[in-house]
Amino acid sequence: MQQTEFKPKKKPQNNPFAELNTQKPAFFNIYISQDK
Repeated sequence: MQQTEFKPKKKPQNNPFAELNTQKPAFFNIYISQDK
């Protein structure tokens, strides 16, 4: 996946990962680890 999608600086409305990062940062980190 493109890193642009992981950047919360972009519009969070278009970035569903931003909400996950805010609500569950641990889950978000695990998702990135598995994605890499």
